[in-house]
Amino acid sequence: VVSSHQAGTTTGSGETIYLDDVFFSQPPAPTTGPPAAPDVAARYALSLFSDSFSSAIATSWVDGSGATEDTVLSGNTVKKADGGSLTASPVSALDLSLMQTLHFDIWRTDETAELRLTLVHTDDTEHTIVLSATNGYPSPIVGAWTHIDVSLDDLSSLTSLSSIDRITLSSHSGSENSGETIYIDNLYTSKSAPEYEVTFSPDDDPGFALGDVAGGNSILVSGRDVPSGGDSPAALLAKSAGETFVGASFLTLDSGELITSSAAQVSMRVWTVDNSVTVRLRLEDVVEEDTVELSAVTGSDKAGEWQTISWDFSGEDHSPVYNKASVFFDAVDQADLEYYFFDDVQFGG
Repeated sequence: VVSSHQAGTTTGSGETIYLDDVFFSQPPAPTTGPPAAPDVAARYALSLFSDSFSSAIATSWVDGSGATEDTVLSGNTVKKADGGSLTASPVSALDLSLMQTLHFDIWRTDETAELRLTLVHTDDTEHTIVLSATNGYPSPIVGAWTHIDVSLDDLSSLTSLSSIDRITLSSHSGSENSGETIYIDNLYTSKSAPEYEVTFSPDDDPGFALGDVAGGNSILVSGRDVPSGGDSPAALLAKSAGETFVGASFLTLDSGELITSSAAQVSMRVWTVDNSVTVRLRLEDVVEEDTVELSAVTGSDKAGEWQTISWDFSGEDHSPVYNKASVFFDAVDQADLEYYFFDDVQFGG
């Protein structure tokens, strides 16, 4: 209905009006991807969907109408979701406890609908954030890409961030799903660069040295000798037959300390032939000879692939100045030769 009224009233004006070319059109769809690619190193990110990272977390996707669609726009792949929602379900639950921010780019087709983000823990606790201008997020724009950053600290209703099995973006009109079509790209989480990091590259700031080898041999490998999915170079520990473990020191600081009470997490990428391998990280105060050692266990379904494990030293005694680090892999089969790769050790998370 098109109507003309006297100013400030509901009374018809009696005006004669002429109309032409009245039609309905679909909201504009993107023809290119987001204007800016993620500006974060891959080792500080966990990617669910982005051409900017060489690998992504194995994930199943559904939208409000069923299966999602991958659309290539000027050489860049984006995710199209109909029916007003997009849900990402990682094949294995995500450990986001070391991450700080969730990022994504979105193209909206309904600026009146309310956009919500929901993360669900494996214990079924969940947290939903309304991504509105009122809450400090960008206002929706139809026909343009919008970049959104969400602090993971705001997801306070979750039991923890260590086991996330579902991430959903949904569009709502009141209490109902809006049915809006949305396009998503560059969905990933990130963290800040750590205080100290060992990548076994010649330009590593803190330096590194494989030493104090026990239970076998250590060597740096590069190129094709690094298992698929890893960065070159990487460290290799080879356990000798009959040994119960293999280990080596890999970093000693000239000054400073590897962890503090407020920055006490350490993470490491590892590759093992077997599942459920116990990996021990030992920190040492070289002067006072104090040591602390914690264990982590690799995934029960991660054999033959790179994975990130971590240790939390926040509950340990921080009066020593821990400035030396060593790692030990416990044998799966004491009688056999065994091989373990590790890389990208990050201190102070």
